[in-house]
Order: sequence, then structure tokens, then C-alpha cells
Amino acid sequence: MVFGSGDKWSCAKHGEFAEMDPNREPQSPFPDCPKCKAVADADLCRECEKHKATINFSQDQMSYIHGFIERICLCCHVARVEKHFEEVKDGLELLKENLRNNPCDPLEPDAL
Repeated sequence: MVFGSGDKWSCAKHGEFAEMDPNREPQSPFPDCPKCKAVADADLCRECEKHKATINFSQDQMSYIHGFIERICLCCHVARVEKHFEEVKDGLELLKENLRNNPCDPLEPDAL
């Protein structure tokens, strides 16, 4: 992601990469980060920038449908899945502990 910071263009991943043109039209598109462009052109993983990208990754189905994808390698994909699994597992443990401390009330037969 590229953004303007002061009088320089910066990439969220690679830092500053160019001076801003003071005569730039406000509606002009942002310039590309040269490192990000080189990674994309070589079809390398957007995360590690070392391995060949083999997976189209997206945060959710809607993002995928609208083309918001990242090309990543299998190792980075597995790392993301493992991280997500750990987060879900930790959340599940908290829910189980909460259930042990506050069990559900039994349903009254007449409640149906």
C-alpha cells in the first residue's frame, strides 16, 4: 500500500521510495512502489518475497470475488493458517472455560 507522507511517497512494507512531485494533480493515481512492482512482476510471494507465488489468497469470499487477492507461496499460506488456527483454538479454550464457570441453564419442559 502506497501513501504520501510529508513530501515523500512511502510503501507500507518497504518504506520511502520517491519524492512527491509538488505539481502532481490531486486525482492522479499513486505511484507504484518499485520493490512491490518487481515482486509482482517476478510472481514472487508478496509476504516473504523469496518463493514463487502459487496461491491466490484473500481475506474473505467477497474480497476474492472483487479481485482483492495476494499472490503468496505455500509456506506463507501454511503459516497464516497455523496462526489463524492458534487464534481460534485460544478463543475456544476461553469459551470452554466460560462455559465451565457459567453452565447453560437446563431447558424447562414447559418452555417449548
